[in-house]
Amino acid sequence: MSFWHENWSNMGVLADVFAEVEPPAPISLAEAAEANFSIPGMSDAMIAQMRIWYDSRLKSDSDERLWAPSPDGRFTVKSAFSLLSNQVPACPLARHYWAKFILKKMAILLWRFLNNAIPVDVRIQDCTISLASRCLCCVHRNIESMEHLFLRGEIAVFLWDRLSPLFGIHRTNYSDLRKFILAWFNVAHRKSQMGKMATLFPRAIMWEIWSERNRRRHDESPSSMAVILYKVLQWVHNINPLLRTSNHSPGMLHHILRVCKLSPTPVRRKPPLVLRWSRPPPGFCILNTDGASSSQGAAGGGVIRDD
Repeated sequence: MSFWHENWSNMGVLADVFAEVEPPAPISLAEAAEANFSIPGMSDAMIAQMRIWYDSRLKSDSDERLWAPSPDGRFTVKSAFSLLSNQVPACPLARHYWAKFILKKMAILLWRFLNNAIPVDVRIQDCTISLASRCLCCVHRNIESMEHLFLRGEIAVFLWDRLSPLFGIHRTNYSDLRKFILAWFNVAHRKSQMGKMATLFPRAIMWEIWSERNRRRHDESPSSMAVILYKVLQWVHNINPLLRTSNHSPGMLHHILRVCKLSPTPVRRKPPLVLRWSRPPPGFCILNTDGASSSQGAAGGGVIRDD
């Protein structure tokens, strides 16, 4: 436990409590206690205070680690999220892979891919586990990495090359799977039918590649390319009626729907809201005001009515 950077005293992190003191070389609480808190740079008053706090913790009924970001020293998911959300850059794909119409297992698979957490052979080898690697989705045994399995493997090549040209995307233009997936998500507005389908197709493809890989890994009968393609399209057929769209799609959507034998989803529009004045009592006026501002300027206005 760090002497300076953990809330061992329940009085706060010492590096924050005594901000005027420059923390010396890293030192643990055990090392500080062994030195009786006679640490260079600390005044006699601070050393005496450290001893009092340490003795009070030794006499405490409970002995548990304290969580520095919380005032009471207790760990909460909220405090951990607040701490990490300020340190980790926002993922540009986050609003896509947690879409409501996407099955959670597909969303989590994409999340695991983005966080390098899918247990392909190369990832297991990275954990210092000795393992001979071979991709079960290829006739010619290649090393199984995520890029190979989901982008350059024989099943992946068949599925991507069959479906991505419908959306104006070509696999051969990309050497990085993350950029390839991002291209799908940027095909059309995410609230249009084409945008939602471009979010769904790569999830269904990746899910079926991973499912087929696991079937073969557990010695089940391999599926043919046609069957795997059918399963991908079946996911799209089942989810397409559930889509709710509020933006129009590009004209190429009609070709996609015709090839995949899908029905168009009507664009939902909110009905106009009619506002009416409430007549003021005799002798009174109504003042309505509004305003707006931006980085370039601001404006406001008002209307006075007496009828």
